[in-house]
This record gives sequence, structure tokens and C-alpha cells, in this order.
Amino acid sequence: RLELLEVMERAISVSGSKFQAAEIGQMTFFDSGAGLVQKIKLPQIDPNYNRREQLNWERELVGTYVSDHPLRETAQALEKVISHYSTELVQLENDAPVRVFGEIVRISKIRTKKGDEMAFVRLEDTRGSNKLVLFPKTWKRFSGLLNYGKVVIAEGKVDLSRGEPSVLVDDIKVELKLDAEHLQQFERTGE
Repeated sequence: RLELLEVMERAISVSGSKFQAAEIGQMTFFDSGAGLVQKIKLPQIDPNYNRREQLNWERELVGTYVSDHPLRETAQALEKVISHYSTELVQLENDAPVRVFGEIVRISKIRTKKGDEMAFVRLEDTRGSNKLVLFPKTWKRFSGLLNYGKVVIAEGKVDLSRGEPSVLVDDIKVELKLDAEHLQQFERTGE
């Protein structure tokens, strides 16, 4: 797959040239009449390539993850810790307590009427994405810890008042330890 991605632009170019020439009735040097065929050689890719990078390429090219999701293993480890996935929030009642997880894919900061800074954070899990709302007090606590690509657990209440469900955040965990002992403690204490 990676080898094909490496030569994709060249393959598209060769194909486009051939069909364009055929459309206007022009013979090319590589037509079968000359007995020559243009070949594209696949490059050798290091077998230790970055899996995450491959998944990001899939998403960029196709618009979704195809072969896997980068958060699949994390989701499995956190299954007993989180309360809902992004797609399940719409089924809840307004102000229902939730604990969600995901990767930060966007952070939008704004100023309130009082001049305080707050933020809207787009959090993506294995099933979709949802919006986190961090009011000024909460944003001040966590702003230095939240970055694009960071995987977090957010706790708060569901807000259904604006159409798309969002989570009004009370707390965020940014240091995720996925070992069994820590996860069991997390379940018992709600930390």
C-alpha cells in the first residue's frame, strides 16, 4: 500500500497523458503499435514505516481511515473507563454526566463578553467527533496541556441546546496510562 502511495501521482500522470492523447487521436511513443509499454516501478519501502503516518495518508486521500483507526487500541483499553462514544451523546438527556475520550483535532479560542478566553475543542474518537466546551475557568486550568494530536479523557455534562451535542467540560485527563492496574483504579475512583 505504501509503495502504491509513493508512485500514485506518477501513475495518474501517465494514465492521464495516455487517455488525453487517445482522445485527440494522437499516437504516443508508448502505444502498443511501437511495441513499447511504459512501466512504473514500485519503490522499496522500509518495513518499519510509521503506521500512524500511513493511517493519516489514508484519511487525507480517502477522507476516512480505511485499514484501521489510530485510536482503536486506546478505545479498547478505555472501554470500561469512558461512559460514551461521540455518536452516543445525541441519545442522552441534557446535562447528563459523561466521560469521553479522543484525539484533539481542532482548538478554537474565543473571548467572552467579559474579555476572558475560552475554547471549543474538537475531539475525535473511533466512531466520530464531538465538541468540547471549555469555559474560561476550565480553559485557564488546561490550556497549556491541550495540543493538536493529544489523546485525552474529558468529563462533564452533555449540552443538547444547540443542535449538535457538546460536552461542557469540568475536568480533562491528559496523561493517560493504559496499563491494567491504573485503569482499574481509574474505574473505582473516577479519576
